[in-house]
Amino acid sequence: MTPEEIRDRLAQVPAGSFTGGTADRFRKLYQLTGLSWRQVLQYYADIGFRWKDAAQFFEMHPTTLQAYAYKRQVNFGFNGHRHPETMAAREKDQKQNPAKYRRFHNRANYRAFGKTASLEELLQEFGHESLNWACVNSRINRGWPVEDALTLPNGQPSGSASIWRDT
Repeated sequence: MTPEEIRDRLAQVPAGSFTGGTADRFRKLYQLTGLSWRQVLQYYADIGFRWKDAAQFFEMHPTTLQAYAYKRQVNFGFNGHRHPETMAAREKDQKQNPAKYRRFHNRANYRAFGKTASLEELLQEFGHESLNWACVNSRINRGWPVEDALTLPNGQPSGSASIWRDT
């Protein structure tokens, strides 16, 4: 059966048709469309939808649908946002709205070792190799001095951090 035929059959199912347990819902699907639940899941997976989308059609929670399929050893490649068509649309949107996809980093400037710069720049220049931006930012938010947050390796106690510094 082609995807177009499946889509046409699914479009004829009236909203609110599915009630009762999972097996009851799938029986009702077969009565209305002649399609098995596996065919419908395969259709949703092939067009790049997610478990959530398939579950919405059956008017059930996504986890319930996943558990039902798992118990019957049915596994589909629900790629969702990784489907090629979806990715192409996202890349186009990303070019048009770059701020929407930019990872948020605190763009505030900090002063350390006589230099004022963003935390990312200070981390590149003065930071310890075991530290990343999130760790240093977390330390600063907890009240660490900027120099200590940048230079002390992971696992160093906070409190009076300056006593751990080599003198």
